[in-house]
Amino acid sequence: MKKIIVKTKQSNYSILIGSNLIQKLEKILLSNSIKSSNYLMVVDSKIPNKLIMEIQKNFKRNFFILKFKSSEKNKNFYQVSNILNILQKKKF
Repeated sequence: MKKIIVKTKQSNYSILIGSNLIQKLEKILLSNSIKSSNYLMVVDSKIPNKLIMEIQKNFKRNFFILKFKSSEKNKNFYQVSNILNILQKKKF
């Protein structure tokens, strides 16, 4: 697995490249100190359901999926509000 650090003016984030990352998802989250009892996974609506089902199968924790049509038009306050409402309803 290769880890690339992306640095922006606002924050830094990592991109992981490798094979079988879905099977290693839980281990990756824990090794990056990402620990919670619930997770919300926001995924592009173009991601095949088969891939999402594989993630669900390999991830042993409680998590919820929100499919999001990615476009500049959809990056707005309404979508952020929608995500916050889901987090509140699921008691994150």
